[in-house]
Amino acid sequence: TKLLLRHGANPNVLTGAGQSPLSLAVKLQNAEVVTELLRHSANAVLQLPLDGQTVLHQAVCANSEGIVRLLLRRGVNADVRNRQGRTPLDVAVLLGHEGAAEVLLEGGAKVD
Repeated sequence: TKLLLRHGANPNVLTGAGQSPLSLAVKLQNAEVVTELLRHSANAVLQLPLDGQTVLHQAVCANSEGIVRLLLRRGVNADVRNRQGRTPLDVAVLLGHEGAAEVLLEGGAKVD
């Protein structure tokens, strides 16, 4: 990943399945690749075309507290809404992912 990005690879290109490199790294829970992609201006608020989720929503769905924390530290909006109008906190509560919900609240997510 680092080599490709250093040589100008687009960190925001979508696969035929509508996934971005960042969304794939989040799905695989690879914090090192997530960090590298964010350093190279990967779009962290892009809604993926197939499901309307952002990478923060994906990290919450995976209950990946470390990735959620990493995204929030990199300035991702904790209150971004998906296509269904749900925030990551809404999704965490719906799925019963208490750890992710706690990280979101610590990161400034609003309780509606």
